[in-house]
Amino acid sequence: MDTLQARLTLFGFVPTPVDLHVTYRDRVERVTRSILTVVAAVIVGPLLMIIPPHIEWGIMTALTAIYWARKHWVAEYVVDSFNGVCPRCFGAIELKKGTTLRFPQNVACYKCHEHPFLEEGDAPPVDFSRPREPEQPDPPVGERRLLKIWSPAGSDW
Repeated sequence: MDTLQARLTLFGFVPTPVDLHVTYRDRVERVTRSILTVVAAVIVGPLLMIIPPHIEWGIMTALTAIYWARKHWVAEYVVDSFNGVCPRCFGAIELKKGTTLRFPQNVACYKCHEHPFLEEGDAPPVDFSRPREPEQPDPPVGERRLLKIWSPAGSDW
């Protein structure tokens, strides 16, 4: 298990540091996994083509094999543990153990619905005192103003 210096970056916000523990997958392991994926698809594909509709099963098997072979080929690291906060809202971002990574990796913040990038490198410590974007509550139902759009047909000429 290796500890990598990583950061979460989002355009317009200060990057935040991440505590990231990963296992490196060398080229031999990645190539082996990719080849085994293609071999499994070649074995399973003809068996699935027995089930009607025949061509669709073959196409889906080939597309699935391409997706997984590429994913195994490019994934250089496997996450052992991850601890980080979103640069925008300071919400906790989670990556499950066993997730495969390749830098830069796009991750999701489910609090503010942004997608910061996980990159290699260090970042300054998080300053929780800096202002965040203000969250404006919805006005009560009776106080909502209707959207006014100007239109020539809606005015008195």
